Amino acid sequence: RTIATVQNAAELGAMDIVLSDGRRIRLDQVATVRDTVAEQRSAALLNGKPVVGFEITRSRGAGEVELAVAVRATLEKLKLEHPDITITEAFNFVDPVEENFYGSLSLLLEGAVLAVIVVWLFLRDWRATLVSATALPLSIIPAFAVMYLMGFSLNVVTLLSMSLVVGILVDDAIVEIENIMRHLRMGKTPFQAAMEAADEIGLAVIATTFTLIAVFLPTAFMSGVPGKFFVQFGWTAAIAVFFSLVVARLLTPMMAAYILKPPRGEHVEPAWLSRYAGWVAACMRHRVRTMLGAALFFFGSFALVPLLPTGFLPPDDLSQTQVYISLAPGSTFQETRAAAEKARAIVEQNTHVKMVYTAIGGGASGSDPFAPRGAAEVRKATLTINLTPRKQRGGVTKQSVERDLRI
Repeated sequence: RTIATVQNAAELGAMDIVLSDGRRIRLDQVATVRDTVAEQRSAALLNGKPVVGFEITRSRGAGEVELAVAVRATLEKLKLEHPDITITEAFNFVDPVEENFYGSLSLLLEGAVLAVIVVWLFLRDWRATLVSATALPLSIIPAFAVMYLMGFSLNVVTLLSMSLVVGILVDDAIVEIENIMRHLRMGKTPFQAAMEAADEIGLAVIATTFTLIAVFLPTAFMSGVPGKFFVQFGWTAAIAVFFSLVVARLLTPMMAAYILKPPRGEHVEPAWLSRYAGWVAACMRHRVRTMLGAALFFFGSFALVPLLPTGFLPPDDLSQTQVYISLAPGSTFQETRAAAEKARAIVEQNTHVKMVYTAIGGGASGSDPFAPRGAAEVRKATLTINLTPRKQRGGVTKQSVERDLRI
């Protein structure tokens, strides 16, 4: 074995090779040595300018957000050590995850606040509203503990589940409080009213809660790809609803016994409630017509199902999209690059396009496992397009931008 540094093919051919029997021969005696270059098979362009592109993907089990934070911190150190190097983040698929996460979290908080406001508007008593609203955090926090024990994370799916049931979590407490308030109007003490009302309504509250659990929990046992998503959805919703029952049966009566006060003055029903009671009485007088109307409405709703679009996930409105280019087999790298540049020129004409990263012949630069990739094939290219933020597009959706690009 000979290790040396050579300048050209002639020097390489003149090198001696030591064989196993001790003899020496020149390399050009057993091989053809030529001085040439390899054909270019990949390239990375940022807004049409050549760059050195690299992509970082997470390993199985790693968190995308934690990885993004660590990578950005490492790149900042690299910039300080090499100030002559300019590093630009051309695209990432972490921002959409964070956007969905914080959007779901905001939806959860908004739902909780609106649920408390609605409870106050109907009960019209701040003490009763306080007791009912306590069920929200005391149902969600234990659900987080069980999620941790089950290995679930706080992600878009679990937050969506929480957002869906946040209004349901106060239902049991509201039923308890309303019945306790009714007993208070009978002249009973808060303690006596809480104990008697809780015993009176307990079975109905338990039946209601387990009915909801029977609705949500089966989604956790779905098969196929949807089941991978809904396993955490179903368990999270069922666990949160179950803890709302625990709070309503244990804590709500106790808090009501020491916080609620007997109502002062005569209880006056609002005008809209009188109208509602009149409609209920009319439905009870015409039971057959009411049942026929309900059945017509029920089956009519199912008749509208074929008119609704179907799909596993709704279209997103994120600030990133991609254009895939695939030329005919046998196309050269230069032909692919020319086609990619023509596509980039067309894409950049759209006012909502902020940056275009082009990967030719290499680089997945995509998260869709079913989309065509440009890896290792010179006839394929991928254009990753960064759009302006959603709030700056003036109501223009990503689908509208993609439709314009196709045209």
